[in-house]
Amino acid sequence: MLNLNWEYAATLQKLKDTKDSIQALKKATKKGYLENFFGTIGELEAEKVALENRVKQFDEQLANFHVHPQYEQIQKEANSLTKRIHKISDKITIQKSLLEKYQYDMIDEKDTDINVIERVYNEAGLIFPKDLTKSLEEIIQFHTIVIKNRKEYLSDEIKRLEANIKANENDIAMLSSRRAENMHILKTHNAMDEYNQLQSRNTALKSKLNAINEHITNIKKIENGLNENKKQMLDLLQNAQQDLEERKVQRTLAMQNFAEIADHLYADILQNEKIGLSIDFNENGYKFNAFIGKDNSSGRTSMKVFDYDMTIMKINNQLNNNLPGFLIHDSDIYDPVDERQIARALYYADNLTSQMDTQYICAINSDRIAEEYFEETFKVKFYKECVRLKLEDTNDGGLFGFKF
Repeated sequence: MLNLNWEYAATLQKLKDTKDSIQALKKATKKGYLENFFGTIGELEAEKVALENRVKQFDEQLANFHVHPQYEQIQKEANSLTKRIHKISDKITIQKSLLEKYQYDMIDEKDTDINVIERVYNEAGLIFPKDLTKSLEEIIQFHTIVIKNRKEYLSDEIKRLEANIKANENDIAMLSSRRAENMHILKTHNAMDEYNQLQSRNTALKSKLNAINEHITNIKKIENGLNENKKQMLDLLQNAQQDLEERKVQRTLAMQNFAEIADHLYADILQNEKIGLSIDFNENGYKFNAFIGKDNSSGRTSMKVFDYDMTIMKINNQLNNNLPGFLIHDSDIYDPVDERQIARALYYADNLTSQMDTQYICAINSDRIAEEYFEETFKVKFYKECVRLKLEDTNDGGLFGFKF
């Protein structure tokens, strides 16, 4: 409306909206996208490399993984053979212990000599009678037979035990050979369960790796988006500031009009105080700063609004812009204003709109009409031509001819 390039402000707002969206996405990504992944891109890249190495190791293991279709059956058979070998080994241990005992008993068994018995009795001063000697010979003969039979028994048992031990040792050798074959198969092959577990772990690692890759890609996109947005913002600021400088004539016109209106409103008050309208462009867009002296009271602020609105209407009329030829203010704008400024504002509005063939419409309470500060000619004109509608709080009052 001050004949400035509004497209810069619109584009700036779009860039700010884009930045807000990217930052919201960045915040959401950090908060909930991957709760287990934190840190900078560099830290995530380091974790990515470590995962890639682990995945590579798992891939190599799986590639060299040989699954035997009867792995579990062979494993059960190997375990069974081991149990049988242990059982036979225990049996051999018992047999060898018994063999050792029988061999010792075999050596210890001796025949009994009657002469030895007689010598013992003679030394003791005893003499066997003839009939007793005969009986002893029979007993010794019987005992000799018993010893012979026992030696034969022990000899047979020793042979039997030796044969059994040899047979059992042969069995152990055969079973050990079979078990060695099975163990070789088990050593060079693997079970399907192990393969599935390895495959499952590898799949989980790859899934985590894919998630980190996606996370890194999203972070880079976000960072690149923010950097690009920042670059576009800087370019826009530079272009907008350059454009604003090139529109010095328009800016000067707005400043002159604002200062002229402010001088009219506060001619006898503001002598050495600052009056003006500054126009800048920064990261927030166009910045208009209106100042009428140092007083920032609500009344002075209302007059800044009046001054600015009148400046816009005047400039657009001067530049023949196709804008509505009227300005409307509610009564609130005059409520906090001093009566002298109200009178001057109404007079200025009437004078300006008469010159530009435009309209100024305002609502104002009757007790805020400072007619004592009106010039006599304007007072007559004000009540005769300017006042178009009166609304009263009486029985005869109403709004647009309607009573409530």
